[in-house]
Amino acid sequence: MAKKNSAKEYDDFGRRDEVLDFVAEELLRLVKRWPTYKKLGMEGELKRMIRYLTGAYVAPRTNTADVLRSEKANERLRATNNARGLVYDHVVPLEELFKILQPDEKKKDGELTKENISTLLRNTFFMVMITKSEDESLSGSGFQSKMPDGCDWAKNPFARYKHKKCKIRVLTRKGKRIHLA
Repeated sequence: MAKKNSAKEYDDFGRRDEVLDFVAEELLRLVKRWPTYKKLGMEGELKRMIRYLTGAYVAPRTNTADVLRSEKANERLRATNNARGLVYDHVVPLEELFKILQPDEKKKDGELTKENISTLLRNTFFMVMITKSEDESLSGSGFQSKMPDGCDWAKNPFARYKHKKCKIRVLTRKGKRIHLA
């Protein structure tokens, strides 16, 4: 039997697809247990495990050049070379991911598979480094744990930042500016 790789071995984010395939496989195992957890009133515990899994394997590190950053976070990081006062934010909140992962007889998307979970993660699972004030702006606009109403976040994962209530308009990645508005 092949040995499972540890999170430290996945710190090379050039292997993002491989990491997301691994996370998709583990998420599928957890999702299959959802009815049991729900029956026992332990859905919160299952969500905690999913948060840990996504954080341990996918959350970027501050020294990674590949991290998406808001313009203000990038300026602060360059000026201080310190991540204090900065926050990692899931581009699509985990609560939205939980809604998709929860088994539901009414869903029209069909059964969850490793492949469609992996595709979902590839298209939507990104972290952005933002300032605490930008994080508070997201909270104040009502988008801390949800996406704007009517948003197809599978096609537009950055919708929270583009919304008129939010003040994040430009992201940077590897020094290149990405305009959201």
